[in-house]
Amino acid sequence: MSVSWANLFGGNCDPRTELIEVIHQARTLVCREGNDFVWSGWADREEALREVDGLMHRVSSGVFPIHEITVLFAPTGALQELSLSNGWSDAFIALSSKADRVLERIK
Repeated sequence: MSVSWANLFGGNCDPRTELIEVIHQARTLVCREGNDFVWSGWADREEALREVDGLMHRVSSGVFPIHEITVLFAPTGALQELSLSNGWSDAFIALSSKADRVLERIK
């Protein structure tokens, strides 16, 4: 059995990979069927996906747009408003906490 740093410390040690995973999970939530975007600040799913996919692409390219990611997961931000309007606020809080932990390692 091989032991990795991820196994020893309970997570992926590469913050870029972890951040991509967090953003991808946010994308999955945005894509939920029946989401109502009225209070989110995004016009619709396509606009939200453009923003989320853009962040994921930038992180995949090695750029860490910390401010934009912080805004995405911020209280009263578009993603939280979307979560509150659509019944998945607990999932948002868990994901936001994970994003905060990863971003703290990058700063």
